[in-house]
Amino acid sequence: MSGSTLKTVPLKVNERGDWVFDSEQLRKTLTDKTKLLVMNTPHNPTGKCFSYEEQLEITNILKDFPNIVVLSDEVYDYLTFDGLKHVPFASIEDNWDRTVTVYSGGKLFNCTGWKVGWAIGPQHII
Repeated sequence: MSGSTLKTVPLKVNERGDWVFDSEQLRKTLTDKTKLLVMNTPHNPTGKCFSYEEQLEITNILKDFPNIVVLSDEVYDYLTFDGLKHVPFASIEDNWDRTVTVYSGGKLFNCTGWKVGWAIGPQHII
């Protein structure tokens, strides 16, 4: 309905069996026309939890695209595996100014039937 075009940068499995993203593919996919980047970490259904370093790499790529808003789906923020730690994307460098983070009460309290959630972000976007 918006007339937008969906472009994706899929995760891939590396030789160790870890889910990884290709930063060069992300850079090639973004353009001056890109308005929104949707991120999902911890990721459903893979369980991939983007590390601080990976998110910093995304942050550095986004510095070349100052008009992109990030919608960060972090509804599984307390559901991580293998000792991984969730780091909110908005907490890295100046990402707060461009990020709307979405959370879910249903996921937080293990009541998936609950359709209660919230979004936080800077006033100029919210």
